[in-house]
Amino acid sequence: MRASIRACLLFAVAAIVALQVAQPVSAGLVDREVFENITPSLYDLDRRQEGGTAVPSSTSTGPAPTATIGAGCQNPSDCVSGHCSRSENRCLPAPGNGNINDFCTRDYQCTGGAYCYRGSCQYIKPNGSNCYKDSGCASSNCYKKVCQPRRNVVNGERCTQSLQCQEGSFCNRSRCATLAANGQYCYKNQGCTSGVCNSNRCSSSGLARLGQRCSANSNCRSGSCFKGACRAKRNAGQPCSVNATCFSNRCVNQVCQ
Repeated sequence: MRASIRACLLFAVAAIVALQVAQPVSAGLVDREVFENITPSLYDLDRRQEGGTAVPSSTSTGPAPTATIGAGCQNPSDCVSGHCSRSENRCLPAPGNGNINDFCTRDYQCTGGAYCYRGSCQYIKPNGSNCYKDSGCASSNCYKKVCQPRRNVVNGERCTQSLQCQEGSFCNRSRCATLAANGQYCYKNQGCTSGVCNSNRCSSSGLARLGQRCSANSNCRSGSCFKGACRAKRNAGQPCSVNATCFSNRCVNQVCQ
């Protein structure tokens, strides 16, 4: 038993001596290089404690995105644009960057002057062109599958939005109807000349007073907007230039009737 222990000790001493003989004078540097290669994370900690710059344990990064608009994707990181449709699993353009014929799912993805039509960005159309939705028309009015000017639908005819109805009217339950005056029944703000429907009654709250700026008669409490300001209506016999100036809403030969 003692002989075997003695033999082990002698073998260990001989190995240490052989290692010291084999290493050059810069043995300390070799030891550190071996330490770096074998345990880089520990070496980083060692360098930080010494005030040095840590050697990164890994410099590898993920692959750069390569999928173009319309190509298949699983995550936004797959696409050059950074946008991937979850429903279609295809790369989308960044908002406002979709060129003509680029794949899309919503209008806002297309560049200015274009909209999303059946999965691709297409030019917005002028009046008289065939259409299937309002955003496909320059007028934002697709009526009976044709792009049409705004405010051209008379009361009683079908509508989908108020801008289709003639001035002074709104789209009421899919039919154009006259705006209600203050105190009359209403069910939404758009149905009132004042633009305010309060407890199912049109209210003057929020309308401009005399002398305040306006762009339409319906902006004023008085119901009369002239040269960009609210004006008082005039009685019969007083001078006028438009019907709205008169209480009677009749201006004949520049005199209120």
